[in-house]
Order: sequence, then C-alpha cells, then structure tokens
Amino acid sequence: MTESHLLTDLGIVAASATGAAIICDRLKIPAILGYVGVGLALGAQVIDFHILQDTHSLFQLSELGVLFLLFTLGMEFDLQKLKNLVGSSLIALILQTILMLSIGTLTAPLLGFDKATGIFLGSLLAISSSMVTIRVLKDQKQMQHAHAQLAIGILILEDILAILLLVVLSGIDVTGSLPWSSAIWTIFIISVFVVVIFYFGRILMPGIVNTINRIGSLELVTLFAVGSVLGIGVIAEQIHLSLALGAFLAGSLFSNSALVERIEDSINPLKELFSAVFFVTIGMRINPEVVLAQAPIIILLSLLVVVGKTASCWVGLFLSGQRSKTAFQAAVAKSQIGEFSFVIASLALATGVADEGLMSIAVGVAIFTIITTPLISSRSSWIYDNTLDRSPSWMRSIGRIYHDLLNGYRTLISKSIVIRLMRRPFWQIIAAFLIICGLIFAAFVGANLARNGAVPDALQIYLLVGVWVVCAILVTPFVLSITRNLSAISLIIVDALSQIYKNNKLLKSGHLRNLLSYVFSVVLIFIVGNIFLGATSDFLPTGIPLLLFGVLIAALAFIFSRQMIKINSVLENRFVESLKEETRDLEAQRREEILSDFQKEHLWHALTGEELIEPNSYPVGKQIVDLKLREQANVTIIAIKRGDQYVYDPNPRSHIFAGDTLILLGKEAALANARKILKSQSLDTETLAEQAFCVEAIYIPTGSMLEGNTLAGAELRRKHRITVVAIKRETEEVEDPSPSQVIQCGDILLIAGKRGNVEKFQKVMEAA
Repeated sequence: MTESHLLTDLGIVAASATGAAIICDRLKIPAILGYVGVGLALGAQVIDFHILQDTHSLFQLSELGVLFLLFTLGMEFDLQKLKNLVGSSLIALILQTILMLSIGTLTAPLLGFDKATGIFLGSLLAISSSMVTIRVLKDQKQMQHAHAQLAIGILILEDILAILLLVVLSGIDVTGSLPWSSAIWTIFIISVFVVVIFYFGRILMPGIVNTINRIGSLELVTLFAVGSVLGIGVIAEQIHLSLALGAFLAGSLFSNSALVERIEDSINPLKELFSAVFFVTIGMRINPEVVLAQAPIIILLSLLVVVGKTASCWVGLFLSGQRSKTAFQAAVAKSQIGEFSFVIASLALATGVADEGLMSIAVGVAIFTIITTPLISSRSSWIYDNTLDRSPSWMRSIGRIYHDLLNGYRTLISKSIVIRLMRRPFWQIIAAFLIICGLIFAAFVGANLARNGAVPDALQIYLLVGVWVVCAILVTPFVLSITRNLSAISLIIVDALSQIYKNNKLLKSGHLRNLLSYVFSVVLIFIVGNIFLGATSDFLPTGIPLLLFGVLIAALAFIFSRQMIKINSVLENRFVESLKEETRDLEAQRREEILSDFQKEHLWHALTGEELIEPNSYPVGKQIVDLKLREQANVTIIAIKRGDQYVYDPNPRSHIFAGDTLILLGKEAALANARKILKSQSLDTETLAEQAFCVEAIYIPTGSMLEGNTLAGAELRRKHRITVVAIKRETEEVEDPSPSQVIQCGDILLIAGKRGNVEKFQKVMEAA
C-alpha cells in the first residue's frame, strides 16, 4: 500500500506544481514561490485533511532534488571565470557572511530561537538566490554589464560557501557548540577530498567521456550521470562529508566537457521534477500561524537582509577596487535569499536543531526579498545617483584617494618578479600536499577494511603491507614534486636577496648562494614535513611500520627519481590537457553547430573557399555587413582567419583588416563572383587615406570612465561609433574580446573606426 500511496502522492505533487509553474510564468515571478505555495496548500498545516498519505517517503524523495540541483550547479561551475572574479568577490562575500551570521545570532532570541538555531538562521540569510538574481539580470538585459559579472562572481563563491556550510553545520548539536578545531579540520578534509577527486577525476574523465560520446546512447549518458552523482556522493558520505558536496563535485568533473549538454538534456527532467518536489515539501513544513505571529520580525529581518547585503557587498567590492556605482548595482541585484536557504533550513530540521518555525521564517523572508529585488534593482542607478548627490564631498575624495593608492599597490605587485615566479610552485606544493594527504587517508581506510574484513589472519599481514606499499609508490611522485618546488622557491628567495644587497661581496659568491639555497630548502622541507605529520599522524602506521614506510618512499625517490619525476610530469600534463581539451571540444562543437546551421539554411550543395585580403584592397577597414556579399553574390562569410586564430560565425559589424583570410561558403560560381567583388576595387595609397579608417591604441588610466565597465556596458559602438578589436594587458592579450570583457586600469585598448570618430574619442578620454 505504501508504494501506491507514494506514487499517488508524487502524481498529485507533480500535477499541482505544473499548474503553479504556469501561473508563476504568467505573473513573471519565480516558480519557487509557486511550488512553496502548493506545498502550503497540500500540507496539513492549512486544512485539517491529509491529501498526501506518505509524506515521510515524499520528504526522503525530495532530497534527490537537492542532489540534482547541486550536480547541475557543478556542471555550470567555470574555474576560469572563478579565477577572474574571485579577487573582487571574495572580500564582499566575507563581509556579507559575517554580517548575516551576526544578524542571525542577534535576532534569534527575539524569535524565541536558541544559539544553534541562530547560527542556522544567519547561515541561510547569507546565501542569495542564483535563480532569482540571474532571472532579474536577464529580464533587465544587463547580463553583459560589469555589475552583472560581479554579482555572478559572488554567486559562484556563495555556491561554494553553501557547500561548506552544509558540511560544517551538520556538526552542530542542539546546544549550538561548534569547536573551531572541528570546523578547521572539516574544512581541511573537504579541501583534500575536493582536490583528490577533481585532480584524478580530470585525468580519468576525458577517456570515459570519449568512450560514452562514441557510443552515443542517451540511456548510457543518463546512467553515467546519475551513477556519478550517487557514487561520488556515497564516497563523500563514507568519510563523514555530505552527499551534497559529492553531487557538486560530480557535476564539476563534467563542466565544459563535450558531454555537458547531453547530460543536461538527460538530467534536466529529473532535476526539475525532484526540485519541484523539494520546494513543495518546503511549503508543507510551513506553519502559517507562525508566519502571521512573527510578521513584524519577518519584515524586520527582510529589511536587514536587503540593506545588509547591499551595504556589505557594496563596501566589499569597493574595497577590492571596483567602481562605486558598479559595486552598488551588483550588490542590489543579489539582495535576497532563495533555494539554498531552504536547503540549510531543511538540514536544521533533519538534525533536530530547529523546529518548523525556522522554515516558516525562512520562507517569509524569501518571499519578501524575492519580490523586492527586481523593484530595487531596476532603480539601482537612480538610487545610487541620488545617494551620491547627498553624500559629503570629503567622503568622495577619500574614495578616490583609496582607489589611487590601491591601483598603485596593484601595479607594484604585478611588476614584482619574485611574486610572479613563486606563484606557480606555491600552488603546486599546496595541490601535491593535499593529494598526498588524500592518498594516506585512502590507505588508512583500505588498511581498516583489510583488518576488519572476512580475511584469514594469515593473509591480513600481506594485505596490510600491500596497501601501504601501493600507497608509498603513489605518494612518491608528489613528494618529489614538493621537494623540487620548495628548492625552486629557495632559489628565487636567494636571487631576490642578492638583488636587494647588490653591493654585498659575500652574496656575489656562487658557493654562498648555493649554501643559502640549500639551507632554505632544508628549513622549508622541515616546516612542510611537520605540517604533514600533524595533519596525518592519526592515519599513518605507528612505530616500525611508519619508519619502513618513510624509508620505502625515500628509497623509491632516490633510485627511481627520474621515473617518478616523469610520472608526475605526465599526470600534470594530462590534467592540464584535460582542461584544454574541454576548450577544444567546445570550439569544435561550436564549429559543427555553425556548419550545421548553414547546411540547413543553404539546401543546395555548398562549397567553401578562402580569400586573402591584400593591404590596399577594397574590403580593408570595412565591416562585413558593408561588403553585401550575400545580396550581391549569395555567399556567406562563415569565419575569419586572423593570424593563427579563427573567428567562427563573425559578427556582421566586425571589421576586416589587411592580412585577414575570409572563409566563404557558397556555390562554385557564387564564390568566383565574390572573389571578383573583393578584388574589383583595389585602392592606392591616396584613396586609402581618403577612407579615413584607422586603428589606434588607447591607454586606460586610473579613474577612467571606462575602468570597471564591460565592453557592452561602455556602449562604445553606439556612443562613439568605434570598435575594440583587442585588449593588451601585462599578463595577456585578448583578441576579439567578448562583450562581457571587463576593462581594467592599465589596459591598452586597440580601437578601430573612422579617423574622425577615433580622434573624438581620444579627446573625450583626455578630458575625462
């Protein structure tokens, strides 16, 4: 009977959620609110009648919604985007989290909550809604603007923070005690687990993905995705971490891979179904009487969330060097709570720390803040301008002075050769250290299984020895990696000292420099070794076995040093190649989609051809749309080869430069006609000068009106009729930059346009 009740209940929930989603779409409000409303209507809290019979099983089933939600978040996780945005977003996240935790713990007594519930309340207030924020930015057509990119950067970090909170909060008992040592150890274990899974997963995943992609079975893709979610989730649970962390990591292994779209297509129906079930069960736990009784406190909390998140993120982004207005608009866009807040509230209920009153408060605050976010965000520019006009002039002067000092400090740091040289070996040491710890933990688990399993006593000793021998072999390449990188850091430090004390005759001696480098290496190895023993002492064998384990690693490192270094290099190369392969897969996928679209558009048998643009030829300086090749020759430019780079499906407003190679698509006769058009009006030097087209370099100084803006947000094409064709920075060159590319202080913009427009823009920049 239970099964039939569960199926019936699931059918009722799915049908009701569908109706709610349709209504929410018509009203242009998030579907989450509709799902929660359905749960409120179906729950026994509103009417004294049990429509749903097997609510316990329904609550358990709803946990799949959390897993699939986190899995899809992991697939959308972009390590490169996080790297670009983490510096600006981290300070904002820290300030916001501290403020929200403070608000939660301080207001808990007013709500009748204890200390432990206050920690959960502050945690759920700290996480904004990715769904709502992105929906608001899309509706306002601001996704390409600088403040949208910053808001998304904070949201990415919040996703990681939410995972950490789910793990750490699981350790809070009903008294609210959370020893700092326990929290730090949990974070360390999470770091080890994440690095090991991500590192070896990235090495192994390309082969698995290619095999599944070659077979091409949708059923296999679905099974593999679901198996990855549950499999890595179970591994996480076995080491006392959360299933949620495992699901997120499983998704991150697929991010940007060739299978990501197919996995999303196969998983999305399951995610939507179980996510809807999850939010419906949230509504079922709401007590309307609590919401009404606590309405004044809920409104107060909601105002504190909106004002507190806006202020803390605004200050954090400003302190990180972002423009004040851009920082304010980014902060306003995410001044709400949402889906992850409900997950944290559910954890409080599951652990017995809080009752259903916390969930009711969370839903009340979520509804209030979700409704106010689009209203405030659409007027954020007006609110900021009015606030700025009323602010004292001395405050604005302090802000400008701070930004000037910060930009000067950044310039100094960016020019520091020592820091740039030490960055790579430092992060390699951290990664190798965590991988070694992970392998030690795995060997410890394997040894326990051998000791406690149904194995004859005579075989146990051999299994134990085998486990630790295998561990020693696997660990040795990473031990060598750490020692080599520590030696490299020692050499960098000694060279830096010799540059500082150029006149010191002793430091000019090669023997002394080698001795100092050796001493530094020994000291650093001693420090790292002690940290390692402190972290893994409870998991390593003791006594003579520990000594033999260390001797075996030393012997392997000495005898097979070249082979071990080669193994480490191969693993690193495979890891890096797996990340590069994703980019190539996406590029190839995009190329295939473009060619497929053209084949659908041109039903006739099409050919491709190439045409090199000579320096004084007619197309130089013109936009693609001005050539009118489609109208005159029925030929399409499907790509532009510029140097070693290909620009696929180029923008019709893209300019053509001398030396470009146009990739043309059309019939044979049409291609011949197009070539005649492209060569028909060759220009001499004087005529070319009359075209008044030029390319100039523009430097972006500190405090420029473009600093912190995206190319789309700056609207250079619309306002000045010029195009940014490249951006030169100290560390990179960005060719054919995307509209979401953020302009930074110190950038050199390569702009193209008519000479008059370029000169006017130069004057505007000089006057600003």
